[in-house]
Amino acid sequence: MAQDLITTVTTKNDFKQAFSRAHLNASDTVIVHTSLSKFYYVPGGPETIILALKETISKGTIMMPSEVSTNCDPASWEYPPVRSDLIQTIRDNMPPYDPMTSATEGLGITPEYFRTLTDVVRSTHPYLPIAIWGKNKVQIAQTQPLNLPYGINSPLDYLYKNNGKIVF
Repeated sequence: MAQDLITTVTTKNDFKQAFSRAHLNASDTVIVHTSLSKFYYVPGGPETIILALKETISKGTIMMPSEVSTNCDPASWEYPPVRSDLIQTIRDNMPPYDPMTSATEGLGITPEYFRTLTDVVRSTHPYLPIAIWGKNKVQIAQTQPLNLPYGINSPLDYLYKNNGKIVF
């Protein structure tokens, strides 16, 4: 059986050059959405992407969504929906949200890797937390409101107020 041949490699320097062409600067505030599979092969995987980001935005702030998509009422789940007789069983057995240990769900390996780094903090919103590295990370993480997680005083509000950039 023939194996696929690696024909394309994206390195840390490739990412840093792309960030430079996108006019990212050392003191920028950015929110990053990733899809590692779009690069075919990255030596080091998510670690390479994060290193390139930290080296590029060395004095700023990097944020990544780190949602816990199942940490909400299972009665409202659509993907997958829950049989009505199982809703209470799920409610009774769902572990509480812990910013340090609750895994990022549905966003890929890079945000989960980023969330677990020792120099990254995570906001306390139980369903839609943001993982944050760099300048003002603790202040940003502590202000995310429960009732409007992406509104006033949220990490996205900080991004807006600081002329933040979105990296896809």
